[in-house]
Amino acid sequence: MRNLVKILGPFFEITEELGGSEYVTISFMVLSILELMKRLNCSASNLEEQDALNFKTTDLVFDYNIRFIDAYEEKEDSPKERKIKINTPINVIDMKQKIKNSLYSALLHYWDLSNDEVFIMCLLDPRFKKLRFASSSQQHQAEVAL
Repeated sequence: MRNLVKILGPFFEITEELGGSEYVTISFMVLSILELMKRLNCSASNLEEQDALNFKTTDLVFDYNIRFIDAYEEKEDSPKERKIKINTPINVIDMKQKIKNSLYSALLHYWDLSNDEVFIMCLLDPRFKKLRFASSSQQHQAEVAL
């Protein structure tokens, strides 16, 4: 559980900071996303195929057809209902890395930071114009594109 708090803590901090500000700019969002990616310490090339998320469906996010059962309950399988046996141990080996990989995949999917426009906006923002949070290649790309 402590590992999960360590993984999700930075997401909470950034959410709190964004929620408390009067306005948010894309520059701060880019800085935040890059910081989250850095803290997750993953890379796209190291993501395992079985950990890959399917972003074409919402089934993985909110599953309303779950019912918790005890081990002594009768088996009545409903085709539309998934049961989680709360008395059965769950294999949590490598779960920390799987969670980190899933979060990293989601950040890559929803925040495409590969295009020049994103860093040009940061370059034009006086608070972030030096692009200290970006890699040297990203800094150079933004300057050339501008």
